[in-house]
Amino acid sequence: MRARVGILLALSMFGPVLAASPSNQPISAAAARELLSGVCDTGGESGTCTPCPDFTTDATNGLGAGLRPTSVIYGKFTDPKHTDALVDMSGCEPYENNYGVSLRLRWQGRTAWELVNYFQGFRSSHCLKYPAQGGRELLLCQGDYVVRYTLVHSLALFDLKQPKVQTQLLLRVFDSANNCLPSGGRQSLLSWRSLPGGRYPGLQITLMSAAYTRAGQTQADPCGGTLTTTPSRAYTLDYTYDGAKFRPTPATSRALAALQRDNPDLLGE
Repeated sequence: MRARVGILLALSMFGPVLAASPSNQPISAAAARELLSGVCDTGGESGTCTPCPDFTTDATNGLGAGLRPTSVIYGKFTDPKHTDALVDMSGCEPYENNYGVSLRLRWQGRTAWELVNYFQGFRSSHCLKYPAQGGRELLLCQGDYVVRYTLVHSLALFDLKQPKVQTQLLLRVFDSANNCLPSGGRQSLLSWRSLPGGRYPGLQITLMSAAYTRAGQTQADPCGGTLTTTPSRAYTLDYTYDGAKFRPTPATSRALAALQRDNPDLLGE
């Protein structure tokens, strides 16, 4: 069964490794069968699409053991009058697509869920809903992935009504200590949560940052030597939100400038 839109995103959702209370729900076997009835050509009755649906990469190369749902989040993502289901699916995609997809489905009358579109590489298993202008809802999602032995965490805002659904990349933090570099940064997200207040809730992020150097590397053992890390420091970053975009407070802007000394690529778009 083919979806009407396919979008490739360079964002992964391997799971809720860090803090925040996501809006996602675990999927029961009964819910999986109901949600996937309009997605799988076969295998939906077991809660896993087998073989891989024809809109996935592995359907064309004969690989993959099947497409399995991991979580679902319900919301008014494209129309304030309709509630959709965004299902995080694992499998049927290669490493560069973050081993999965997210599916947006809509309940059609009293019959079944219908696949509206799919997002290759967008893993939506750890997201919070934020109210948007006009009565819709946006998603703030955490991404966790590894690139060349560097652990990367990101926070990004998604609007599923837009052609490019990732509308704002707030920040990326890196820990490259396992990448055999002579020096680098060690940063990680500690927590993030919505802050109540006003018409729209704000956002608070807490992260840790430190720098490191490696001494005693050799050509035969580039990952050897002694790793020395500076004392880590926790930063609390507060953002306001206007229904479309997050903006750092003045104090957060100053903290971000300090953080960029350890990570020049910290800030997103």
